[in-house]
Amino acid sequence: MKKIKRFKGKPILKIVALIASLLVMMMWLAGMFRNKIEAGPAREPATVATKSTTRVEARRYPMIVEQAGTVRTRTEAQVSSRLMAQVEEVLVREGDTIRAASSDGKATILAKLDDRDIQAKLQQAQAQVASLQRALGVALAQQQSAQALLQQAATDLARTEKLVEAKAATVQQLDHARTQRDTAEAQVLAAQGLVEQTRAQQVGAEAAVREGQIMLSFAVIEAPFDGKISSKRINPGDMVAPGQILFAVESPSEPQLHAMVSETVALHLKAGQTLPVQIDAPQRQFDGIVRDIVPQADPLTRTILVKVDLPKDAGLVSGLFGRLSVPIGDYSTLVIAKNAIRQSGQLYLIHVLEKPGLPARRFVQIGPEHGPLVEVLSGVQEGDEVVTN
Repeated sequence: MKKIKRFKGKPILKIVALIASLLVMMMWLAGMFRNKIEAGPAREPATVATKSTTRVEARRYPMIVEQAGTVRTRTEAQVSSRLMAQVEEVLVREGDTIRAASSDGKATILAKLDDRDIQAKLQQAQAQVASLQRALGVALAQQQSAQALLQQAATDLARTEKLVEAKAATVQQLDHARTQRDTAEAQVLAAQGLVEQTRAQQVGAEAAVREGQIMLSFAVIEAPFDGKISSKRINPGDMVAPGQILFAVESPSEPQLHAMVSETVALHLKAGQTLPVQIDAPQRQFDGIVRDIVPQADPLTRTILVKVDLPKDAGLVSGLFGRLSVPIGDYSTLVIAKNAIRQSGQLYLIHVLEKPGLPARRFVQIGPEHGPLVEVLSGVQEGDEVVTN
């Protein structure tokens, strides 16, 4: 016979207790142990006392487009060399103030180049001028002597002709007198030619002297105008070539903003127009005046260069970044008071009175500020009543 296994009493009690626990938990989740609310009409929420309120308004504002630009000076120059020479001295540094030549003073010397070759050529030309001056004196003396001989030969010829007519001189004597006269004329012409040749050579030598003096002046680099040295690109001992830039000079008293403006925005600009200019580095805003609108667009970027005059300011140096604000029309937008907006982290919210005394919270997206007002891009409608602080 098979043996029947019998369970002990303790395991059966554990199973019964587990089943009972599951049943109780299911009944609790079903809400059988909670007090139920009797059915009836919905209660009105309690009203909340609110402070002052304001309404959402629709207003029109000018549409502003910002165009990036760079601060430049109205007057700037790239000072370059006109000689092939070695740099002897550099007498200025970046930031130095320089002055151009004036009636009451000399120009600031920026640098000096080696001028020994030019000095040698100039001395050679001056020596040639002196030699030609002496040669011209000799040629003029020869010309005067030849003219005196010509006058004497002409006088002798006239006297001989009279003697021949009086039968007091022979034909041979007359021919000899004519030959003397012709020879004297040839000598005069030769002397005149020598004088003209010597004078022409003298003019050429004098021109060589002037050229040497001009070339010698190129060895001294002077300030082109009153301003400051913004860049120095040479040092003593450097070899420079004609056309090589040595210094960048600018006039800081005439700052400008050079902005590359898109073609569509440029249509709203005109010379003499006053526009706000924001300079980021000193965090300053200036009123600029449009001076020039370059009548040519860049074919690659489709932009036009606009030059805006800025007021004199020590903080405006070349290279600063700036923004030019250009109005291109107007637009309509919703605005509310700034003190009606509360910030929670990166979110902005307001409380709108949907019913009297019942403010409802709404999240909004805000835009630019206009004094005590701020634009609301989404979350409200015109006429909504908003709680203010």
